[in-house]
Amino acid sequence: MSWFQGKVLNPVLRGLLHSPLHPTASGSLMLLTYTGRRSGRSYTIPVQYVREGDEVVVLAGRPQEKTWWRNLTEGASVRVRIAGQDLTGTATAVADDPEAVKAGIRTYLARFPKAGKPLGVPSDGDGHLDEDALSRLATHSVIVRVSLAPAA
Repeated sequence: MSWFQGKVLNPVLRGLLHSPLHPTASGSLMLLTYTGRRSGRSYTIPVQYVREGDEVVVLAGRPQEKTWWRNLTEGASVRVRIAGQDLTGTATAVADDPEAVKAGIRTYLARFPKAGKPLGVPSDGDGHLDEDALSRLATHSVIVRVSLAPAA
């Protein structure tokens, strides 16, 4: 994580997503609050997400450089703020199941097709993804799946 992102951009996005102006970013960004495994501290970070009913999919960008997702490898209770709503759920980071990671990447790219090119997964004119490139990306990617708790 760059200094700029960690010290400047993340707090700005957190403020925006808690403000009445949240609709400008809520369609693609949410706040994810988790507890550190070792520290026991609560952390809140903005992440890009795709929501499918009661499940949220997050593609952890540059996972080799980041550690936040490692707190979720065993499954963990989390809070999310999506479209102005505070919700709870269980998040699980998936890194060692290439088929599950590929499925998550497909979900992500269906919502954000322009992300395919920078991720190295081009698609043809009909939106079909390059399967070899998708398989390569899945070997070093992490998907976080959040199962949202039913509303009370």
